[in-house]
Order: sequence, then structure tokens, then C-alpha cells
Amino acid sequence: MEEALRSVNGLLARGMDWGDIERLISMERENGNVVAEIIVECRFGEGKMVLALREDVESEDEEDSDKDSGEDGDRKISPRQPVSKAIKIEVDLGLSAWANAREYFDKKKVAAEKVPLTHSSPSFPP
Repeated sequence: MEEALRSVNGLLARGMDWGDIERLISMERENGNVVAEIIVECRFGEGKMVLALREDVESEDEEDSDKDSGEDGDRKISPRQPVSKAIKIEVDLGLSAWANAREYFDKKKVAAEKVPLTHSSPSFPP
């Protein structure tokens, strides 16, 4: 996330046109640039962009493939997780990556507190 923010803010600081930035991101995405791949949408008018961040959670399949890596020690690289399975978050171009993450988790915490917990069998005192 930090690299995406830094890259886009650097282009904006140099005075690059919004349309040119979007075309550059699209071109870099096609060339396999990992930073460009996480940028889903630019909302320059709002000072924001949407990033698709995937969770780094190892599955049992990945752990098994690490164990069966072969005699020469080469590891199989699993394909990247598609954007549709990633978490899409809106970030503020005026904030640092840390500040954006803090804001995201604060909003998530408030939303979780507003959701009532449901229990399968409520236990009320007699």
C-alpha cells in the first residue's frame, strides 16, 4: 500500500495529468507491475484511490507444497490471488499508509461494535 501511495503521489507532485496517470497504471498492470496490480480505481477528484489488498494467510495446500519442495530446494510459487478475492479498501492520498491503515481499522472496529451479536440459544436468568 505504501508503495502505491508513494508512486501515485509522486506522479501527482510532478504535475502529471490524472488521465495520464490512469493510463500509466493500466500499462504497468499489463506489464505485471505488482504495485499497479493492487490499484483498482483512482478517484483523484476526491483525493482517494481504491486498492485491492490480499491477506497473507497460508493455506494447508501452500504448507504441503513447501514440504514437498523437491530435492533441489526449489519452491513452487503459487499464482497470485485474484483481485476479486482481495479486500478492497479506499485510501486517502493525503495520508500515509500507516494513517490509512489506522483509519480503516478504526472504522472496522466501530462497525463491528454496531453489529448485534446473535446467539443460537439466548440464556436469560429465570
